[in-house]
Amino acid sequence: MSDLILLYILGALINCWFICTWFFTSLPLHLFKPFIKKEAEVYSWEDWNVWLMFRSEFWAELLGCPLCLGFWAAMAIGGIVATLNSLGVPFMLACGFSHPFISFAAYKLLEKE
Repeated sequence: MSDLILLYILGALINCWFICTWFFTSLPLHLFKPFIKKEAEVYSWEDWNVWLMFRSEFWAELLGCPLCLGFWAAMAIGGIVATLNSLGVPFMLACGFSHPFISFAAYKLLEKE
């Protein structure tokens, strides 16, 4: 049982790290740089979000919302942890529906006003 708790906490910390890194750094700009034309003048996270909104509202909402992105990241992280440790789908679902709340709380705690 303590192994499950440890894996759950590890998954939550990984998800928190991912969400905070995504929203507090310029990581999206670097990842999407090959797709952005130089004349678009995308220099900040906000510029990138506007650029993406003009390309696809769906992807802009998914990648610009901490809860949305946190859910899918938690499902992926939970799936990887469950697969590597033979834990099954219930563990992945538990991660997917609770880790976004934990990562969103960390995001709001660290967010600049």
